[in-house]
Amino acid sequence: VTAWSGEHPQYVEMFPHRGYKSTVEGIVHFGLGPATTVDSLEVRWPDGSYQLLLDVAADQTIPVDHADAGPAPIPASPRAGGEDNANG
Repeated sequence: VTAWSGEHPQYVEMFPHRGYKSTVEGIVHFGLGPATTVDSLEVRWPDGSYQLLLDVAADQTIPVDHADAGPAPIPASPRAGGEDNANG
């Protein structure tokens, strides 16, 4: 899970299983300081699916469900829209 607030990302990996017959609560917490919103909240699931929430208000618990996830976006190519370096 990655939370962006301004120019400062925060990243947390959630592993609810800690060992044999041991789990932890499935809640991720981000400290935002004086920020009142999260610009974007990205959830990347272990199977590669992806969720993006935008302009999320602070001071709340947000449930996410794998069933609501979709395919991860394909990163833009560094050459997309750029010069053709092979000829130049």
